[in-house]
Amino acid sequence: MEMSFTLGSMYDKIIDMKLLEDCLRLAKLTVFELKRKNLKIAFSESITGGLLSGLLTSIPDASTVLSESFTVYSNDAKIKILKCNLETIKQYTEYSKETIIEMLQGLSKISQAEVLMAISGVAGPSKPNNFEIGEVFIGIRYLGKDYLYRKNFSGDRNFIRLKAIKFCYEKIIEVINQ
Repeated sequence: MEMSFTLGSMYDKIIDMKLLEDCLRLAKLTVFELKRKNLKIAFSESITGGLLSGLLTSIPDASTVLSESFTVYSNDAKIKILKCNLETIKQYTEYSKETIIEMLQGLSKISQAEVLMAISGVAGPSKPNNFEIGEVFIGIRYLGKDYLYRKNFSGDRNFIRLKAIKFCYEKIIEVINQ
């Protein structure tokens, strides 16, 4: 079995590993900060497919801060689990701020966690509707306030998802420490 590497592909792998290390470092800090403040977190993940909670659970003591996590990759799951409105998804799409708000509302009805996070977006390679590849919507609900973010990340599918995860951990830490 012959393997060939180009300088570009090796560089991409190094960048991916550095980004993954950053995500793990931030996951550890997120667990620490949530634990220090005696807070629980719950996730509703679409674009990340469970990676946010998955990386968090790789950290010791994550069980003391993670309440629950739902991978709602399909629209059917968003509707069934989080009670998102089909009309909202049809009008604004599953990649919208409006859907993120409904994902947070649905999560708040099934979780007692003080910190709620919802994420949806386009990782590619196909480009749906009028959205760009790398366009990601993120919502955090904490102390009754919603923090909504729209980001555009570049790179391939996995790089976009890792960048989104890194951003989410950074924002969780920032929001709970305001």
